[in-house]
Amino acid sequence: MSSVNKSFNQADGLRSLMKRHECKENVKTHQSMIRLAIVTGQYHEVDPLMDLLEQAQLELESTYFQ
Repeated sequence: MSSVNKSFNQADGLRSLMKRHECKENVKTHQSMIRLAIVTGQYHEVDPLMDLLEQAQLELESTYFQ
């Protein structure tokens, strides 16, 4: 394997790890927002936040199957 290909593979791997980390943080943020909405009685906010959480989880899952 040439050094150029190896560098591209390493760069792709790093990008993948960074994307996965970003997605994990996004999931955690949405989970916290849902908890806060429930605790503060803002129940009308929960359904839209659950939809956003589902999207974030699907995006995270996609980073494992690339």
